[in-house]
Amino acid sequence: MAMKCPNCVSKDLAPAKLSDRKTEVNWCRSCRGIWFEDGQLEHLFGKLAVDKAHVPDYARDNPHRECPVCRTPLAWFCYPGGTILIDMCRGCGGIWLDDHELTQLQAAVHAERELITCPKCGTRQPKAEECTHCGIVFSKYRATEDADSQHPVPKENGTPKDVSKGPTTIKGSLLRFIDRAIDTLTTY
Repeated sequence: MAMKCPNCVSKDLAPAKLSDRKTEVNWCRSCRGIWFEDGQLEHLFGKLAVDKAHVPDYARDNPHRECPVCRTPLAWFCYPGGTILIDMCRGCGGIWLDDHELTQLQAAVHAERELITCPKCGTRQPKAEECTHCGIVFSKYRATEDADSQHPVPKENGTPKDVSKGPTTIKGSLLRFIDRAIDTLTTY
């Protein structure tokens, strides 16, 4: 028995290959929606995108669409981090994408790959010079981390020494610079 389109209901889904020429899917010639069986999206987008595409607890059943394989209502939810509504089967893991949703999903996955994680607070954001959440400047934060890794904190009996006096810290270097500047001013 042929699989029926979740959108058109009366139309049969036809086999097709996507533009990558490897991924075989079923699609509706009428509404141009695509049915991805479990695992087929991984061929297109990789494991990260597929791991994000799971039915969340808050998803509701879409009373107007049923799985072409299991004949149960498809769960309806937004793809995490975006506004793309996708329909997914809780049973077989298949995903239905309307005609325009495949392009939107490709853009969302591409944008996700372009995100960076703030090394201080862990916020995911588009590439930028500073964190939109905590405000650190990435280049300065990394320079401080690099300097700290080149000059580890001295320890006495397993506990850190008073680093304000230590010659290997930025704070110690700054204090010595200020002391030398004051000494220079008082000698004139």
